[in-house]
Amino acid sequence: MIYDLALENGTVCNGEELFPANVYIRDEVIELITGRKMKFQARQSLDCSGLFLLPGFIDPHVHFDLFLGKYTSRDDFD
Repeated sequence: MIYDLALENGTVCNGEELFPANVYIRDEVIELITGRKMKFQARQSLDCSGLFLLPGFIDPHVHFDLFLGKYTSRDDFD
């Protein structure tokens, strides 16, 4: 099986613990999380050494009309 993307050598945070891991994605879905020594084939690989991987994490916040000096944020619910 070939994955679309491999995020290799990162540190996964799953909300309860931190552990060294690789994350494999296919069709925009996380399909597999493995230890760093288990490598699988992927069309694209990114070395995530020194980075935290947060599988499934969504940042839901926005800044409505946040003044940023020269610019103002125009975020909305859409």
